[in-house]
Amino acid sequence: MEQNVLLNTSKTINQLTTKDMQDEFTIRGSHSMELKISEEEHRRAAITYIFKKFNWQYGYYIEDDKVKRNKVYYGSHSFSLPESIRDANKID
Repeated sequence: MEQNVLLNTSKTINQLTTKDMQDEFTIRGSHSMELKISEEEHRRAAITYIFKKFNWQYGYYIEDDKVKRNKVYYGSHSFSLPESIRDANKID
């Protein structure tokens, strides 16, 4: 049994009685918040969101209708070769 309960502001959570809490209830509310972030933080947040939303990572590029990245291999010398990640789609 779920009830939405609007608590009177004159009654704090510590003042609720056992009778008030006999039934299960949910308290719903809304809050407003203002955050100020720098241009750099804004840019990072946007890039992070876009990368997660579209399954993209730094270093990815599109070539021959494939999403690729350069993978570095190590031996006596290091070198990089393109590695296919997946077929590119219209979102990429």
